[in-house]
Amino acid sequence: MMKRTALLLIMILLLASLGACNGKNAAQDDKTLLIGTTGGSFNFLLKKAVIPGLKEKGYQVSFFEYKDIDELNDDLLAGEIDLNLFQHEAFLDNLKRDKGLPLSAVIDVPTEPIGLFSEVYDSLDEIEEGATLTVPNDPVNLPVALGMLQEAGLIALDAAVDASKATEEDIVDNPKDLQIQPILLNQLPVALQSAELSVIPGAMAISSDLDLKEALALEEVPDQFKNIFVVATENEDAPYVKDLAEVIQSKEFAEVIRTENIYYVEKKKE
Repeated sequence: MMKRTALLLIMILLLASLGACNGKNAAQDDKTLLIGTTGGSFNFLLKKAVIPGLKEKGYQVSFFEYKDIDELNDDLLAGEIDLNLFQHEAFLDNLKRDKGLPLSAVIDVPTEPIGLFSEVYDSLDEIEEGATLTVPNDPVNLPVALGMLQEAGLIALDAAVDASKATEEDIVDNPKDLQIQPILLNQLPVALQSAELSVIPGAMAISSDLDLKEALALEEVPDQFKNIFVVATENEDAPYVKDLAEVIQSKEFAEVIRTENIYYVEKKKE
């Protein structure tokens, strides 16, 4: 895919056209960073709170939005990107344990809760037997979605199953006989036009103009499901990793998150 090469070339040309090039080749500058994300409010977070702080520290930063989450860690290990932001710690720990991938978490970031949305029902009590419910089919978001549905009392999962690896096959009780359909992440908001219910990650919901406060249910985000920046383990002691952590722990970062007011959401009152 050569994402890094292509985007760094664009940055070089842009800097040159602005007269801002300092004579260094940006592709060889250790203060030039490329971050991989899956879009939505991750992009917002980067633009508003992360990139400005890194620029203050002398970095040139850009990001690439992926459609296939399976590529993000592969590209990170291949050096196509320097960091990624899309996964949670439980998913990363499973990858490291099952596949031995040399990846390391840097720091977690404010994480919107996954939510249950409907254009048919206004409350959990209204949900009818046999209603169609779409959920994300990827291994990052599906376990979170199922955990939230269990919190809401709509399903029960096998207690012997690792919550971070749960799939629809681990449902042991479904009292409303919900017709659960795992689908692609980016299809979930559209699915609301045909399905009675859809479980949508907060970042995707916000980017689709859905109001988290209107969700029928929202997860209580546990630490293991908070979104994290990740790097290749060989780079975990790199200066940019330390600088990124400082930016996210700064009062300036906290102020942006507070004033933008999209990451902290009260559950809808029944």
